[in-house]
Amino acid sequence: MLTRLAVKHRFTTMYKPSTNGLVERTNRTLCSMLAKEAEVHVNICDWDLKIHHVVWVYNTTYKIATGYSPFHLTYGMKALLPIELEVMTLRTATMMRLLLDGSQRHRLLQLNELDELQLKAHQSIEVAQVQQKKAFDKKVKKKEFEEDDLVMMFNA
Repeated sequence: MLTRLAVKHRFTTMYKPSTNGLVERTNRTLCSMLAKEAEVHVNICDWDLKIHHVVWVYNTTYKIATGYSPFHLTYGMKALLPIELEVMTLRTATMMRLLLDGSQRHRLLQLNELDELQLKAHQSIEVAQVQQKKAFDKKVKKKEFEEDDLVMMFNA
């Protein structure tokens, strides 16, 4: 079934972020954002109350690798900030002017464009990964071994 659908099946340890570098990097970013929040407000015991705000900021921030925010890639539109509902902005004003039928059609168009957006982001990530690999490989020295050289082996 997996070969028919061209799916690579991989095994990993559940609930262990270190098995997925992207999750580990995201967790590190969130932890540093929480630490900065704690520095500002002095009280570090209430981090659980601030995590929602930190995750919101992370999800609505533009990412260079994808060219979009995670929120935009998930929902197909830019996030509407709570303040934009109180203080009318150009974007909220145009959204309010759309009739119900018009807004539904507009949303369907956004959802149709979402697949295209996600594909563009995926391609951007692949390009960024290639660039990062080239930069990393420039720093790494290639070591060649000759026959009868002594090497250290690690048996796991």
